[in-house]
Amino acid sequence: GFFGDGQTCTTCTTIAQCEGQVTCTSSLDPVCDDCVAGYSGPTCQDIDECLGSPCGPNTTCSNNPGSFTCACLPGHS
Repeated sequence: GFFGDGQTCTTCTTIAQCEGQVTCTSSLDPVCDDCVAGYSGPTCQDIDECLGSPCGPNTTCSNNPGSFTCACLPGHS
């Protein structure tokens, strides 16, 4: 939940100070925690949204970092 150089570590004040795909909570004592949308787990790994079959029939699903896209199969629109 902290950032720094190993000599001086402080709590975060912006998401840019947090490592990986995490958010910086903006409470009275801000810390780097919680994965941003599309990521989960203790090291904030990308979620493969395509495993849940979010696209309709006659489509393909492509997992992207933090999201996914659906596309029509050839011959469909």
